[in-house]
Amino acid sequence: YNDATKAKLVEKSSVLYQEFTVSINDRTRSIDYEWDCKLKEPNDFDIVFGETVDNGYELDASEKKAVSKACSSVKTIWFLLWITPFISVMTNLVIAAFCAINGSMSEVDDTSKAEK
Repeated sequence: YNDATKAKLVEKSSVLYQEFTVSINDRTRSIDYEWDCKLKEPNDFDIVFGETVDNGYELDASEKKAVSKACSSVKTIWFLLWITPFISVMTNLVIAAFCAINGSMSEVDDTSKAEK
């Protein structure tokens, strides 16, 4: 898990950033990873010709908290999506090891005693 992995996860989860909204200066907008989460700018922005531009409005404490919470929520979601396959593989390995040990240690000559 390094910066390249993180950048790739952010790029792939752009829809999540669009879906998480915050209310700033009596308007609701989506969070922007570069502006809100990476740079943690204390000001709001407008999008001008596809670029984020500081609009001069300084975020108050509750707005900063809302932006921070939205950023951490999205980060948690994409991290869990990234780590879940690893957790699944490790769980399957533990179950497989248990089955292998249990199977090799059971000495059942009479299969009529085997449970179904």
